[in-house]
Amino acid sequence: MIKAMRGFKPNTLQKKTVVITGASEGVGASCARLFAASGAHLVLAARGKEKLHKIVSELSQLTEAVGYAMDVCDLSACDELLAVAKKRFGHIHVLINNAGFHDRGPFDTIDPRNIAHMVDVNIRAPIYLTSAAMPYLTESEGGAVVMVGSLAGMGPLSGASVYSGTKSGLRTFTFALREELMNTNIRCAIVSPGPIDTGFIMKRLDLVDDIVFSQAMSTADGVAAAVKDLVEGDKAEIAIPSLGGLLALFGASFPVLRRLLRPLFSALGRKNKRRYLKRHRSFESGE
Repeated sequence: MIKAMRGFKPNTLQKKTVVITGASEGVGASCARLFAASGAHLVLAARGKEKLHKIVSELSQLTEAVGYAMDVCDLSACDELLAVAKKRFGHIHVLINNAGFHDRGPFDTIDPRNIAHMVDVNIRAPIYLTSAAMPYLTESEGGAVVMVGSLAGMGPLSGASVYSGTKSGLRTFTFALREELMNTNIRCAIVSPGPIDTGFIMKRLDLVDDIVFSQAMSTADGVAAAVKDLVEGDKAEIAIPSLGGLLALFGASFPVLRRLLRPLFSALGRKNKRRYLKRHRSFESGE
């Protein structure tokens, strides 16, 4: 029987092969930079060729990095991504399922095609990629799969029902798979951040529900650090901020109290949102 892996120890990511989806910007790019600084070999996937080429060129000065332009909804491309990693570096040790999609607003206002796309990107793709990566991870000395989830997956978030549902499903899948893999050399974990100061949310700030900003805004680098901690350690989940995770779980367990407290947290979020909007507009205007 294969011994259970307790996570990569510090300084052992040197020359380990790390595959990251959604790697051209935001959390994915921050993860790529952090793992590159640790000496890992990188296989970076994203849809945009120009941004992908830019991050690969940047990190190739630190380590060996390969870019693969693809859509994670394309299952054949997922297979090819892993084949490229295997052919280039011989092994796959870490898979970071980071790619995500969120079309905001009440359920009945969202284009049904975008609903399907959220399901495909946020849960179908990472489950498929994880399954396809299993043979590669099994043959490696030790493997880790880390999902980038959301606080919206820890507690229901109205105005984001599909996104919340997909991230909740991803979280449950992660925990269930972690149990299945307990006696193997593969670990599975998830990072669940609240709002992150990236283009993913900042470009459509006006459309984000006020209550989202009742939690402190995280940074892409902070989430990337949590991803690395999960790869190297033995935790099942890191919530960012930790208080936000506790509040999300509390709200999920006590829905009546959640509804009663919602106006209070919405008011707090509205105040924070105004501050973020002001800062964002000042940044865009160059002030």
